[in-house]
Amino acid sequence: MENEPIIKQKYQEPVKKLKGAARETLYRVVIRNQLNSIGIADQKANIILGINTIIISIIITILGFESTLTSLKFVTELDLNVSLSVLLLTSIVSGIIAILVVRPVATLWSKESKSKLFFRNYKTYSMEAFKAEMDEMLQSSENIYDSLNTDMYLFGKAVHRKYRLLRHAYHAFLVGIILTVASFFVFYYLF
Repeated sequence: MENEPIIKQKYQEPVKKLKGAARETLYRVVIRNQLNSIGIADQKANIILGINTIIISIIITILGFESTLTSLKFVTELDLNVSLSVLLLTSIVSGIIAILVVRPVATLWSKESKSKLFFRNYKTYSMEAFKAEMDEMLQSSENIYDSLNTDMYLFGKAVHRKYRLLRHAYHAFLVGIILTVASFFVFYYLF
């Protein structure tokens, strides 16, 4: 109940029933904003994924050069093994979380509620069965708004999931950078 909005009775105006155009505008704006938010989260996750891929490639290249050329021992001489290992591990963790952000997940639509508008819920229907289902939904505005409400709710849940995972990916990346720099200074200057 702590997430419920607090409404002050003193300033509350009577709720008016929205007209058709106002309802349609509300649904259009909210669903467009949610889809835009999903796109932004995917773009940010792709950036994190790209950065982590470059970091992992560079570290593997450095370690590969050192292991093949015996004259190149700069990694072990500067005690960079710990720093590179920390950066490699945290880049892998951050990259995995970023992959989870952009990975398509349809479980919300199939587990929580069967939305008639979600493609996976009618992928096994024949054309006639799908048309009959849509005709039934279009018989009343209540059915239409119920389907739109379900999709709006599930898109909101998807946005929340993506941004929560994206926050974890950023935190893992940030912790990795801090630990890498700290371990470099500790091992380079103290040992």
